[in-house]
Amino acid sequence: MEENVVLKNGVRETGMFLMSTMMVLVCLGKIQPALLAELSKKCHDHDYKIPADSLEELAKCKLVDDDGNVSDRVRNVVLAAVTVKGTEVILDDYPVLEPA
Repeated sequence: MEENVVLKNGVRETGMFLMSTMMVLVCLGKIQPALLAELSKKCHDHDYKIPADSLEELAKCKLVDDDGNVSDRVRNVVLAAVTVKGTEVILDDYPVLEPA
């Protein structure tokens, strides 16, 4: 049975999904933090339209679908792990409260 964890936003997620998603977010944050900011905006506002060039890159990373939609599971991890303050993107590398 897969171990679950409780994210800092109170949502339960599987540890494996959290780890795999965080690996992508960490790489993205190091290489293209602006894309991480775009993803965070979309996760906070379902109606936000990600610019086409950013959308293409995020879709390649499987963080959004081709239409710019974010799955609930990815959204939960992003909302727990990513904070945007002005132009600064902060990625919490351990967005977990506790094992579930």
